[in-house]
Amino acid sequence: MKKLLPFETRKSIYLAIILPHFNYCSETWHFCSKSANAKLEKEKIGLPSFTNQRFAKIVCMVYKAINHDHAPKSIKKLLDFRNTTYDLKGTDILKLLKVNTTTYGLKSWCYLAPKLWNSL
Repeated sequence: MKKLLPFETRKSIYLAIILPHFNYCSETWHFCSKSANAKLEKEKIGLPSFTNQRFAKIVCMVYKAINHDHAPKSIKKLLDFRNTTYDLKGTDILKLLKVNTTTYGLKSWCYLAPKLWNSL
């Protein structure tokens, strides 16, 4: 298609047909391998990277779980608030999961979501 269609047409097709497949539930497959992620990030059309989009979706899911009653209970169960006697960053500080392995633990949603939320 690269030689047959102009860039703007290819971009429109990409945004309308292909991109929604990558954005659907992307926070669940965020933890794919580096090689798979590199293949996804290969397309450069002026959009934020897929990694940054997935980070934003994870943080939005944490926000919904903290602030809305209709958020999925399964997500709420994965978040644990840290008790503090002082208020340096606010009251919505989450505990980081203690991981057993760096291979899988640091890549889990339970670890990454609180880490991203606390970094805001």
